[in-house]
Amino acid sequence: MVTSSTTTYADAARRELWGAMWAVRVTDSDFADHAVEGGFAMRSDLVAISAAFRRWADHPSGFWAWLNGEVVAVKPPA
Repeated sequence: MVTSSTTTYADAARRELWGAMWAVRVTDSDFADHAVEGGFAMRSDLVAISAAFRRWADHPSGFWAWLNGEVVAVKPPA
């Protein structure tokens, strides 16, 4: 069986929750350390991304959504 759903952050409370969490995560977490150590970003990049998450969270028409997919497999009886 295959199903899908979406996750959406569009109201002020959800934007604040999600935006604040990511604003911190991109600068102060293992995610940030791995991004820099792996050469994927410089600290200055992460600071800019953090600021962008805060701006997004504060914007009244801010919108974030993504598609979630799920596949449920059942092993047939022997």
